[in-house]
Amino acid sequence: MPDKLKLGLIAVGIGAITAGHYVTPPTLFLWHNIFQRLYYLPIVLAAILFGWPGGLLGAAVTALCYVPHIVMTWRDHPEYTTVQYAEIAVFFLVGAVTGVLADRERKRSEELRRVYRELQESFEQIKRADRLSAVGQLAAGLAHELRNPLGAIAGAADILEREPGSEARRREFLAIIKKESRRLDRLLTNLLDFARPRQPRIQPVNVGQIVGQVVALTSHTAERQGIRL
Repeated sequence: MPDKLKLGLIAVGIGAITAGHYVTPPTLFLWHNIFQRLYYLPIVLAAILFGWPGGLLGAAVTALCYVPHIVMTWRDHPEYTTVQYAEIAVFFLVGAVTGVLADRERKRSEELRRVYRELQESFEQIKRADRLSAVGQLAAGLAHELRNPLGAIAGAADILEREPGSEARRREFLAIIKKESRRLDRLLTNLLDFARPRQPRIQPVNVGQIVGQVVALTSHTAERQGIRL
């Protein structure tokens, strides 16, 4: 709600209560006491909305509106007039105390909102840290997965370069290079589909063929180390 609208509501409240005072005959003593107590409502509202300055300002406006009524209506009742002036002093006291309490509560609410924002930011940082940790683990696993087919491709190419051999042997190592290249392609495809990973596909394999390919790829390096397979 805009501040102008809040001030307008407070002014309307004080004006309506003051009008009730002026139009009510002095003989209706009870109604004057009721209107007098109703002044506390706009004063307290001003203190809650604008702090202790608003409470004091509301009390001051109320006093300016109420004092002429006291002077004109109750000048022949000095004892009652004294009570009314004392009531005006209470207006200021209530406005100031309520405003101080409202300011303190407002500061406490702002502090709670600040703490809540910090907790939200900390939570977001933890989430980002978790994501970075997951990315780091993924990168480590990816490096391991990439190293194997790259090593196979490099080994097959090294063998082809150093030992041309027969056409059948060349086809064997070229097949290995193609196979490992397709494996790299699948690995990168799975990485791109990380948001919706594929289900593992289980299928029978020829173990002897796999062992033969491993021996063929590692025999050259093994021989250079003095190892015979």
